[in-house]
Amino acid sequence: MPGHGLADAGDRLRVVRGPKRAILAGHIHQRYWVEATATRPHIFCAGSSTCAGEEGYWLIDVEDGHLQRAHKTELGERVRRPAVAVLGLPA
Repeated sequence: MPGHGLADAGDRLRVVRGPKRAILAGHIHQRYWVEATATRPHIFCAGSSTCAGEEGYWLIDVEDGHLQRAHKTELGERVRRPAVAVLGLPA
């Protein structure tokens, strides 16, 4: 669900709109990406980098102002596998 875990999701999603924008957030311990639509930005949740067993991170590649790829790495023992996911966007 877009905005899950964001206290002011409705306000943010009204202001930050479209595929050239992104919201990078934390708060909940699940690492996820909701891809953008014509009216909604990309939404990345960092998940946990410090909670034992749930460590991981995103690497986000941006070229000429456009998100090209997102690479999710999960290092912890308690996270769901696969350990690495690479998601590419159409040009």
